[in-house]
Amino acid sequence: LDVSHLCSLTETEAFLVESAAEREISPSDSELQDMLGVGRARLSQLCNGLNRSGILGVRKRGRTRLFRISRPAEAHLLGRKNEEV
Repeated sequence: LDVSHLCSLTETEAFLVESAAEREISPSDSELQDMLGVGRARLSQLCNGLNRSGILGVRKRGRTRLFRISRPAEAHLLGRKNEEV
C-alpha cells in the first residue's frame, strides 16, 4: 500500500475510492463516467493507478475488470493500521 498516494488523492481519485468502498466499480460504468466527466479510457487509467498503489484491488469477470477498495487501504482509512489484514 502506497500510503503517500492514499494521503494525497485527487478529488477524482477520492471519489473513486469512496465508490469502491461501497461497491465494485468498473471503468465501463457510464454513471461513474458521467459523474466524473471522463471517458472509459481515463477512468481505466485512474483505476489502474490506484490498483498499482495498492489502494484498489481488482478481479476479472469475463472481459470486465472490477475494482474494489483493498483491505490494507480500507484498514488504513478506518484507523486500523496496526491490525493484520
